[in-house]
Amino acid sequence: MIEPAHFRSIRLQDMGLLYMIFNSAHILTREPAEVYSSYLVAGTLALNSLLLERNPVRSNHVIFLLIVGGVGLLGSLAWPSQLGFIKVYLVLVCVIISSGLVIDLYNANVKRIFEVYLFGCFLFSAIGIVQVAAFRVGIAPLYNFRLYGLNKWGLSPEGPLGIRLNSIFSEPSGFAVIVAAGACWAVASLLIGPRSTSKQGRVAAFTILTAYCLTFSALLVPAFACIALLLQRQFQRQSMATLKIVAIIALLGYVATSSGVEARIRGIRELAGGSTSYSQVHGSSEVLYDHMLATVESLKNNPVIGGGLGMHEQIYDEYRSNSGLVRLNKDEFNRKDANSMFLRTVSELGLVGLMLVVFVYKKGTISSDASFDARLISNACLCVIALQLLRQGNYVYNFFPMFVLIYLEVASQCRFGRLAHG
Repeated sequence: MIEPAHFRSIRLQDMGLLYMIFNSAHILTREPAEVYSSYLVAGTLALNSLLLERNPVRSNHVIFLLIVGGVGLLGSLAWPSQLGFIKVYLVLVCVIISSGLVIDLYNANVKRIFEVYLFGCFLFSAIGIVQVAAFRVGIAPLYNFRLYGLNKWGLSPEGPLGIRLNSIFSEPSGFAVIVAAGACWAVASLLIGPRSTSKQGRVAAFTILTAYCLTFSALLVPAFACIALLLQRQFQRQSMATLKIVAIIALLGYVATSSGVEARIRGIRELAGGSTSYSQVHGSSEVLYDHMLATVESLKNNPVIGGGLGMHEQIYDEYRSNSGLVRLNKDEFNRKDANSMFLRTVSELGLVGLMLVVFVYKKGTISSDASFDARLISNACLCVIALQLLRQGNYVYNFFPMFVLIYLEVASQCRFGRLAHG
């Protein structure tokens, strides 16, 4: 069974890959567009792949970008300025092209890429556990990672322990999204294939799951539900018995009671029914609810192509102006990305964007007779995709497109027999 890469096997390009995926703290410039230091690392690896290894840019990536660019540009023409489209599209082009070239730098060895990723999950989960323990005993240098330029928004002083783990990430929900594939692997290794998992692998799996739960993020509920659903569907032949599913459901119950999930759901329901005020609901519920309404308005106005790629900020501001909203002046951070990639995609690209999401899902689906590792990597990446659609609105945060490309690459290799079946 696939396991985290051993420390001694980590090479320079592996370090670059880890930096791309896990470092979202260092912004080099904010204008005219946000440029992260990870882009430079990705660009270096991509140039190495393109120039030294002679790997070409994949034609299907170019076609996808042309479709998104064409639809996004058409939608943006309804606005006075297309600057938002230009900024977002250029970043999207660079990240998708570089992600594809980095995958080719590994000769499309998705197993090796996933092993390196799991090493990163284990490393930053261990750092996160140290963070929580140090907070409880009061050793600031071991829990306040802003001292070192990491988790740029600082600590999250909430939850039963007085702190929500975010390790080096900007917030606990960011950890919950990007480590979701690692959590999926951890559940599979502990519940499905424990006899084929080494002692070191079991330690890594337990560490990742422990850190994952210590985020006390509301995202853990859909995360574990998604993991349970996908693993049950794909691994039922490997004795994924009902009792093992119960173990995951027990985790769901624990997380739901400790992360305020019920209160957030109740808040959205009451807002929709008009039975409560915005000051009485959780901030996340308020943000998602109003961006959902803005997305619905965008669909009404531009159902096919949406309001334009990179234009959700204008879409949202127009909705606020027309509806007389005054309550979300504090929501400056989420105005651009809707706090949900699904809402943002539908808002900016309309039904075309929705069809692209469905197409990617269908294109990456693999059969249940694919190899164990292929199914595990595919389902793990799908967990990240699902959570990103639900909660993270930035198209390229933590190099999210790479997880999409790996998801599609696994399916492609299974179809052409490059990943063994059975």
